[in-house]
Amino acid sequence: MKTKEEILKHFTTKSLATSFFLFSGTMAADGTEKRITLKLMVLKEERKVIFAEAGKDFVDVLFSFLTLPLGTIARLVRKESKVQPPKVASLNSLYQSVENLDEACLRTHTCKGMLLRPRNSREAYCGSIKINIDDTEPAKYFVCNNLIICGRQNPVLISTFKNKRCRCGTLLEKPISFKTSNIFDGFVKANASFMITDDLKVFQPHLIKLLMC
Repeated sequence: MKTKEEILKHFTTKSLATSFFLFSGTMAADGTEKRITLKLMVLKEERKVIFAEAGKDFVDVLFSFLTLPLGTIARLVRKESKVQPPKVASLNSLYQSVENLDEACLRTHTCKGMLLRPRNSREAYCGSIKINIDDTEPAKYFVCNNLIICGRQNPVLISTFKNKRCRCGTLLEKPISFKTSNIFDGFVKANASFMITDDLKVFQPHLIKLLMC
């Protein structure tokens, strides 16, 4: 976060402009384009964004990045890059190694899918935000084909990947569905507003007022 002196310097010596910016993306769930409006504070002379003011929709998208599994990050970085895929440490190399690995080396043929398209444990929260960048298909749940017999044993095995083996040796490929009364609505409150710096520090507007005092 910028210091009080840095903020004061920007406001007293630079020409500032307020701009509105439409952040748009595509939700993997329905393929429709969604848009979010941001208010940007820009240094006109340097054409540099100092900070942005945004509400729940945009901050939910930012915070959802922290829920993404590493395999998903590696896939999305490569998919969205318009040129040579940027290196994220050695993550890209590791992802490509698994992609090219002979499935005969893996414990089961579903292991490759688990590593290349891992499930997000906060899928329900990310699925409720306005723009969800995770293109992983919604989780499906499978139980043993021989559930009538295996259901007498505890616990009943459930998998989010089809064709894993049950303890009885039968495939877990019988789909089931879960119903929940929980209502998911992102990560922050609907009426909240935030300031966001160019290095993605997120804070509430009253903090910048304190700095200016």
